[in-house]
Amino acid sequence: MPQENNAFAEYGTLCHALLEDWANGNKFSFELADAFAERFDTEVTHYFPPFPRDMGQRYYDAGLAYFHSFDGFGSQYEVVAVEERFELSIDGWPIVGVMDLVLKDKTTGRLVVIDHKSKSQKTMKQHMSIYRKQLYLYAAAVEQTYGVPPAQICFNLFRDNAMVIEEYDPAVMQSVKEWVLKIIRSIQADTKWEAKPSSYFCNYICSSAAHCPVQQGESPCM
Repeated sequence: MPQENNAFAEYGTLCHALLEDWANGNKFSFELADAFAERFDTEVTHYFPPFPRDMGQRYYDAGLAYFHSFDGFGSQYEVVAVEERFELSIDGWPIVGVMDLVLKDKTTGRLVVIDHKSKSQKTMKQHMSIYRKQLYLYAAAVEQTYGVPPAQICFNLFRDNAMVIEEYDPAVMQSVKEWVLKIIRSIQADTKWEAKPSSYFCNYICSSAAHCPVQQGESPCM
C-alpha cells in the first residue's frame, strides 16, 4: 500500500543528503547552509506536530545554524566510505545496513565510524544504550571490510551541533552480538502481533496510518 512520509523523516533525509554531498566532494562546507535553505521548503513538505509550538521553525533554525558552522570533522581525517551498504553474518544470521560515514586518521590510520542523527542530546542520552547497538553493528562491518574495528564510534547530532564520541570496546561488541541473537529468538517465538497505538506516533510519524485498522477504529487482525 502507498505510504505517507513525515516531516521528521524528510528533515533527516535532507540533512543526510547534504552531509553526503560534502563527504563525496560534491559541495564545499561553506555551500551547505545555502543549499539547506534553498531545499528545505521543497523537500520538507509535511507539517511538524503542533506541539511543542513552532517545532518546524526550530528545526529549520537548528539545521541552518549547523550548516553555517559546519567545517568537516577535522583536517586530520580523510573520508574512506560514504553511505556504504554492508552485509555481515552473526552466527549465520544476515545483517544488512548502511553506514553514513567512515573516516581515517591520516597519521595513525585509526578508523572512525560516524552516524548522523537528528536526535537531541537529551534524547540520545536517555536512549544511548539502544542507539549504541546500531553503531556497534557498523563497527562489525568496518572490521569485516577493513580488517580492523574502528577506534571510535560517533553520533553526529546535527540538530544540536554536537558529537557523541566513544572509544570502541570489544566487550560491548560481544554483548551486542548476544543481543542480536536474543532479539532473533524472540521474533521466532512470536505467534501474534498486537497493535500498540500511540496518538503521537499514529498521527505524526507512522507511514501506514491511512491503511491501519487500529487507526480507523477497527479491530486489528491477529
